[in-house]
Amino acid sequence: MANKDLDRCLVCDDIAIGVNFGVPTCMPCKAFFRRNAVKLGTHEFICQNDGDCIITYKYRRSCNCCRLAKCFRVGMKKSLILSDEKREARNELIAINRLKRGQISKLECLTWMQSPSLLRMSSSSIQYFSSSDQVLLANIFHAYENTCIVAKNTTLQNLPTVQHTSLHEFVNEMSSEFHVSIEYLKLIPEFNNLIMDDKVRLIKNHIGTIVHINQPLMLPGPPINLVVSW
Repeated sequence: MANKDLDRCLVCDDIAIGVNFGVPTCMPCKAFFRRNAVKLGTHEFICQNDGDCIITYKYRRSCNCCRLAKCFRVGMKKSLILSDEKREARNELIAINRLKRGQISKLECLTWMQSPSLLRMSSSSIQYFSSSDQVLLANIFHAYENTCIVAKNTTLQNLPTVQHTSLHEFVNEMSSEFHVSIEYLKLIPEFNNLIMDDKVRLIKNHIGTIVHINQPLMLPGPPINLVVSW
């Protein structure tokens, strides 16, 4: 297989993240195949276009039937799909090996660390999480404390300003929330492991929701005499 073929997903022609289930694919097609290939025999896939849909990055969600058929046609193998238990064991082994080679910090290792102050869970609740889930939660909470909580007590402490003289001034001030939220994402190791295009898509599609949900936690209530004029 030519090197240039390894750069593109053979299912939808998006940027490939690597070889998955036997062929180069992007992350969405990898996840799609894992979810749907195991449903064959128990779930009916129906095409509204007589099985003649074009599967590209832009239209890959339009028909699950044709997309799954193309996955098999380009060589993806159902036999390579691991069960949840086997995948969990593999991920733990990979993380342990990476830790031994010094490729990841102890923060990412699969030993459950002391919970950050934001993470309040009883031991009875923690037992339902896998080791990797526990690490993921810890990484998320540590990133949040080191960015959003720090900003709340420093750079965002006096927001919003009581009076603005222009819309431009107001937008510039409030944009600091977006910068803090992006820095929060960048501190999550799992986010940094994504390829750049996926990072950009995630931020572009979800940063507004993140800021909206996070705003009541990061900012004090607006002053009664808040005035915006331009």
